[in-house]
Amino acid sequence: MKNLLQNPVYNALLTGDRHFNVGSDKVKYFNEEVSPFVGFDENNVNGFAELHAALPVGRRILYATTDTITPPKGWQVQHEIKGLQFVYERGNDIEEDFRNVIPLNETHIDQMISLTAVTKPGPFGKEQLILDITMEFLRMKSW
Repeated sequence: MKNLLQNPVYNALLTGDRHFNVGSDKVKYFNEEVSPFVGFDENNVNGFAELHAALPVGRRILYATTDTITPPKGWQVQHEIKGLQFVYERGNDIEEDFRNVIPLNETHIDQMISLTAVTKPGPFGKEQLILDITMEFLRMKSW
């Protein structure tokens, strides 16, 4: 089985986040109000050219890859962000009490923004948080 985390944005927009894809079958990206991330299959040698043709002029993107890349013609790297991805691989041995977990809704957006200021995930905007509300959960406590 291929590791979905090798190309996380493309695979997310191909699977669980496919309803957020505003790209095509070949190049996938989020609405700019949601996230700057874009992706395409690693074997698509024309991926950046196809993105260039699809994206509006001036759109800034983030392309996540585990490899160092040379910017394709017409593109320039403005910031390189090194990151780590943590994966829990021990199975379903979590013994938590989730009785006090509640679904997130729009009333939690300010708390989520505060949390992101401390933890610095993303980047994403309020629209991303609104879209993800139905998929996330919040413990009844303030941070």
